Amino acid sequence: DAHPTDEQRAQGANSGNPLVYTNDYGGQLGGAIKTGRAWFWATYGMQNVRLGVLNVYQKTSECAPVQANPLSFPFSDVVDCLVLNKQDVPALGAKFNVRPVAGNLFTVATSFGQRVESIRSADDLHPTLETTNKMAYMVKSDSTYDLGPSFWNTEIWDPSWKFGDQHTFSDRWLVDVSFGHHCWCNSIVPQTQELRQLQPMLELTSGTWGRSWSDSAIMLVTNNTLDATSTYFLPGKWGGDHSFKAGYKYGHYGEVYDRTYSGHAQSVFNSAQPLPIFSTPFTARVIRDFITPAFFDQHSFYLQDTYSRQRVTAIVGLRWDHQEDYVAAVNIGAHAFQGQPTIDGTPFNLFPALDVPEVRAGAVWNTVAPRVGLTYDLTGNATNVIKGSYAVYFDQRFGGQLSKSLNPAGSARIDLGWTDLNRDQTVQPNEINQSLIRSVTGFDPANPGRLVSANSVDPNVQAPRTHEVVVGFGKEMAGDFGINVSYVWRRYDRFIWNDTNGITSADYSPVQFTPPASACPASARCEAVTYYVPSVTLPAAYTVTTRPDFTHTYNGLELVVRKRSSRGWMLTGSYSYNSTIEDYASSAAYEDPTSITERNGVQYAPTGGGIGGGGGSNLGGIPINAKWIAKLNGSYRLPLEVNVAATADMRQGYPFLQAINIASRPNRAPAVAVLLDPVGDVR
Repeated sequence: DAHPTDEQRAQGANSGNPLVYTNDYGGQLGGAIKTGRAWFWATYGMQNVRLGVLNVYQKTSECAPVQANPLSFPFSDVVDCLVLNKQDVPALGAKFNVRPVAGNLFTVATSFGQRVESIRSADDLHPTLETTNKMAYMVKSDSTYDLGPSFWNTEIWDPSWKFGDQHTFSDRWLVDVSFGHHCWCNSIVPQTQELRQLQPMLELTSGTWGRSWSDSAIMLVTNNTLDATSTYFLPGKWGGDHSFKAGYKYGHYGEVYDRTYSGHAQSVFNSAQPLPIFSTPFTARVIRDFITPAFFDQHSFYLQDTYSRQRVTAIVGLRWDHQEDYVAAVNIGAHAFQGQPTIDGTPFNLFPALDVPEVRAGAVWNTVAPRVGLTYDLTGNATNVIKGSYAVYFDQRFGGQLSKSLNPAGSARIDLGWTDLNRDQTVQPNEINQSLIRSVTGFDPANPGRLVSANSVDPNVQAPRTHEVVVGFGKEMAGDFGINVSYVWRRYDRFIWNDTNGITSADYSPVQFTPPASACPASARCEAVTYYVPSVTLPAAYTVTTRPDFTHTYNGLELVVRKRSSRGWMLTGSYSYNSTIEDYASSAAYEDPTSITERNGVQYAPTGGGIGGGGGSNLGGIPINAKWIAKLNGSYRLPLEVNVAATADMRQGYPFLQAINIASRPNRAPAVAVLLDPVGDVR
């Protein structure tokens, strides 16, 4: 039983949103149009998934007692009373092949797929009205930006197109050329049109949202690629056989984000216990709507030779990449509050209309990545093989990765003083104190109309890099058994970060804090913590550059034992040990020292929120890090050709990141969660 016991439930444990039911159906059709010349294939499928949303109950008389005391009811009764998140996953595909002449094959393929959700992101912190509705597909009217032609980007589930031609010149030489287009096109909006105009509420102490979802997001992520590859086999040269492979790829990638914010602001509360949530107004979070049409161009060329001689196989390769990004010109309207009087009578003047030209970062990456590998057959019969390889990898940019920082019309928000004069829990312009700035992101409040960003991009910023070494051994044994052992070492460096101009870790001072007993729930950890505050007002401007003295080091060991399918059964078991250490080699690797001690030299566990160093107001996500993972799966053939199979997966628990939330810090420093333990010590 995967569900927690009653004792575990009493301690707050759960197994995630429970699956209520799922079904899927579909079909395929295909065959020859003309024998030996043309073929077609088509498929359609639909999967329907229904998940119960934990702690979000149906408002019925039958479910009221279940909501009041769920631990006194069977798990099945609790699930029956949960609000359902409906997820539908349709998929449609087609493929057409034609052989116009001998040795040539032309292909056209297309697919359309989408995941539609009724209450996306629903949980106990985001009840039904505080969730989004992921729409089935994007329509042109969703955005003022040109979203492209129908069925290429819009009016259909996420579309993919591929046109390819393969030609065989001889028994040694093969050439492939293809063009591909994919659009991850989504409209993610609040549940109703009315909620688009209704300000959401955020309670900092618990992370609970109320009244509405924060924004409507139109996301148009496109990939357009042209590929050309050539493979040539050359036997008996220089003492062995060669398989040469060369390729060129051009990619044009786009990320257009059109985001409008519900009610033009967020009502932020900081209600200490035992006060109810949403009872203590704290901050007016005013956010500018924006459209960011960001793009990225990449040229790649690679050459590889696979050389084979007797027991030895060697691979030598080289790859060159040229990468550059930009943000296209865009017009942004003035904020709805612009020009309206604030609490002291001065007009709100922070988000005027902007007419922004094309922006380019000017930093172009040209990287050369070598790769070498060697395989040696110890016994000459492929039953005892050792392998080793070394490679360098460089990150691929994403659309506008560097140029977005220079775009004055990008994401921008400001947290201002707020007095809820009419006690309606909604921010109005005449309740805002523009002179009290708690934090600011994405623009300069001293000059909000400037068309040249105060940010900058270091012209010498480098592509993030990975060094990798792999060593392995494989052995085939009697009885169709085999064993593989491999070790992987990786070192990640040259990370990119936004370095706040003129600020170092020396500009922060420690502050001791012990939560008051009145704000400490039963069984919660409320020990004293140290966080840091800036001694000067943090500027909004930053420089995009390579982060100094900061690395991740990965060590992984994997053991796989398998029994190939024979005599009616098969079995595969594996165990892997993984460790990724985050290292801050000097104080130059960070600005805000908060929680650096709990991060330095311990496990790297990425989450969706900001923990230490500023960012979020809570932990915001599950930290993904399991140092050991074990898997076992097998199958057995019974009489009458009946097969039975079983699978077991085990892993170490993910880190349990407990923290004390600091909702407010001076000098425009954002909220921060102060870790209580080194990452990975408690799981």
